[in-house]
Formats: sequence, C-alpha cells, structure tokens
Amino acid sequence: MRTRLLALSAVGASLAAVMVGGASPATAQPGANCGAYPPGNAYGIRANTNGITARVVQVRTGSTVRFTARVFRNGENCSGRRVVFFVHGPREFNADGSSAYHASASAITDNTGLAVVIKTVSNSFRWYAGYSSDNGTGIASTKGGDRLIQAV
Repeated sequence: MRTRLLALSAVGASLAAVMVGGASPATAQPGANCGAYPPGNAYGIRANTNGITARVVQVRTGSTVRFTARVFRNGENCSGRRVVFFVHGPREFNADGSSAYHASASAITDNTGLAVVIKTVSNSFRWYAGYSSDNGTGIASTKGGDRLIQAV
C-alpha cells in the first residue's frame, strides 16, 4: 500500500508540474517586453547595407548608403532601442595598428526592431552597429563582420 501511495504521489506531482510548466510558458510568451521570458537571454543584432547582407558593398562616391540593424531578444524584435553605428575610414587606425572606430550616428529601433541610418559616401570605410543592452547582458554588436563600403 505504501508503494502505491508513493507512486500516486509521484504521478500527482508530475501532473502538477506539467500543468504549471505547460501554463507558464503559454502565459509568459515574449510580447511587448521584447522577449523577457525566459530571463537571462542576451540581445542579438543583425545588420545589412542597402538591404544587402554581403560583407562588401560597392557604392558610388557622393551617393548615399543605407545602414540597417535589427535588435532582437529571445526570437522577438525589439522596438525603442538605441543602436549606435560605428565607422572607420582608410587612415583611421590606433597606434597598435587596430581599427579606430568612432560613433558616427545613432537611431532608435522602430516597431519591427529596425534602426536605419543613411550616410553619404565620400570614401571607402568599414562599419558596424552596436546596442548596449538594458538588461545587463552586455553589448550586442556586429563588429568583426568586416562590413566594407567600397567607394567606386
């Protein structure tokens, strides 16, 4: 009899866990809070140039280029986030030879999580986008993506 009670207790506890576990994610799906559930997920960012995901994009000198960056978290696009766009030109290097990127512009993400900046091209340069998270997970950045605007 004792074994049966223990088995029934275990089954009852499992059902309760399934009911709580099953209901919890359904009621806590990412919504307007930009994927706050489950906690601890880092933000991500994806960027492109003129709608092209290629690492090198050729643009005529004097024309404009459109940078876009989408901020997301836990599979949900994040609106109202400030994205900073960094650039470094042909002669902008640190003393150690590393690229000397500087903040060039910023934009706030729209309701689809997209931040857009338009720049006029005067020479070739590299760029990346960065978002400093508001949930303590650090910085989401496209740095290292070797995005090059090649002036032609």
